[in-house]
Amino acid sequence: MYFVLIPACFVLTLLPFLRHSPFGEKYMNDNWDAKFKKKRMSLFARNDAPARVYGLYDGDGVWEKHFNKADMVIEAVPEHLPLKHAVMASIEPTLPEHAVFASNTSAIPIRDIASKRCVK
Repeated sequence: MYFVLIPACFVLTLLPFLRHSPFGEKYMNDNWDAKFKKKRMSLFARNDAPARVYGLYDGDGVWEKHFNKADMVIEAVPEHLPLKHAVMASIEPTLPEHAVFASNTSAIPIRDIASKRCVK
């Protein structure tokens, strides 16, 4: 499992790729380049964006301290309910009480995902 941390707005996004992989880094850079080319992003913001993204791997052991500061987490793992439950169970206990945990699901009803919620 991989994580991308964007600390400027305290958003954590789970992705199947990130800066650890050439594909993840290329994907993000291409996205920022396209926004800059369409004048939806300033040159400063385009050059600053990579410095604000930190790739974390669940084997690092340091990702929990970053989730403690999150205002929002969006999981984006494959559409497999047990996997979504496992991700939620590992992350939700580390979040502050005010944090929002969202899912990037399209096929699974959100009530089914929330049925295994950890309640503080």
